[in-house]
Amino acid sequence: DGTYVTSLAPSLLVESLGFILDLHQGSGEEQILEVRRLLEPTAVEQACPHLDEADFARLEQLMVDLSEHSSVEELVQADIEFHQLITSRCPNDYLSSMLEGLASATARARVWRGLTEASAVDATLAEHRRILDALRLRRGDLARVHAAAHIGGVESWILKGAAVD
Repeated sequence: DGTYVTSLAPSLLVESLGFILDLHQGSGEEQILEVRRLLEPTAVEQACPHLDEADFARLEQLMVDLSEHSSVEELVQADIEFHQLITSRCPNDYLSSMLEGLASATARARVWRGLTEASAVDATLAEHRRILDALRLRRGDLARVHAAAHIGGVESWILKGAAVD
């Protein structure tokens, strides 16, 4: 019929990605986490010089608001907000938009981990602390490593569960 040119706006990318992820709801979470593990550390590193004191204060508050008494839903919501705030400062709009769509697609896996893993809150806070400390030091390279380890922990947990099933 011909060639059609459509908008490549980042927001439209998220819409398309969201549609695809909705079609696969409940399956493929380990693959989505693998994509996050490959892409998000780069976004974290690129975001590092663009975070300001207000961002750091918000990231700190997200961690302060959590405790061993927090619900799993509160933990996951804070985790999503923590990651989205950082990646939203990545200067690559397409990368940050794509990660925004992927983050919500893995929320179910994170809730399940929080329900079944006794130390999920403590582990998440410790991992977030390492990422945040590296960002505050303007060490994007270290933040990248810590972000990969953080996402990799959830990915490993899912893979371990799949091996048991």
